[in-house]
Amino acid sequence: MIRDAKREDLPGILEIYAPYVTESTVSFEYEVPSLKAFEERFERITAFYPWLVCEIDGKVVGYAYLSRAFERKAYRFMADLSVYVDLGERGKGYGRALVEKIEEIAKKQRLCAIYAIVTEENGASKAFHEKMGYERMAIFPQSGYKFGKWLSVLWYRKKLFDGNPEELLSYREVE
Repeated sequence: MIRDAKREDLPGILEIYAPYVTESTVSFEYEVPSLKAFEERFERITAFYPWLVCEIDGKVVGYAYLSRAFERKAYRFMADLSVYVDLGERGKGYGRALVEKIEEIAKKQRLCAIYAIVTEENGASKAFHEKMGYERMAIFPQSGYKFGKWLSVLWYRKKLFDGNPEELLSYREVE
């Protein structure tokens, strides 16, 4: 079941996210955020963008959210995608279901494109985004440093529509 994330989901979401921070280069964070910091992130993001969870048998097994891609107003029609699935639940279609739903919402919000930033060495994420129709737009060589090595990132984009954008709607306006 794909549904809106709730504040009470955040401890479970943080459990999913933690190994991506501590054991991989998927996230460029060095330390797992505190629950308080994660709650603040959640509140900031959900003021305008969707944050969804995939729940199976009462347990959150994955989540995805959109956030502001860039600060300047001209970029407001773009969003940045984040999607994480519990390491033990990957490959079951949960990430796909989350991204399909979030893209549906993004179109209703009148977003023109979604970006995804992927660490170059993350083959699974590269393949996933390409299967989902994201086009590789750029590579940023050696743009992050984690676990004693420089990491390049790939910038993917999925265009949602052509033409002149209308004014954006917040997620709450399209529910």
